[in-house]
Amino acid sequence: MSKRVFIFREPSTKITLHAEYMHVKNIYYDKVIALRHIEMVYLSKSIEISMATCYELSTHVPLYIIDNHGYILAELKCIKDA
Repeated sequence: MSKRVFIFREPSTKITLHAEYMHVKNIYYDKVIALRHIEMVYLSKSIEISMATCYELSTHVPLYIIDNHGYILAELKCIKDA
């Protein structure tokens, strides 16, 4: 299965991160997505998410914060010691 890019723009989106998957829920859908199937994630700046969750997600996949027009505001990368 190929990896997919996920874009979350709905402000009511709640993201719960687990060891091998993330649970994404808002008023339109309720999804469980395996982290191994994600290429990158784009999150709207209006979504409430903790820094701990952002950091943990960035250790698995590239994470981008976008504005209402889809422009990238921030890129989160986990830098690991060599």
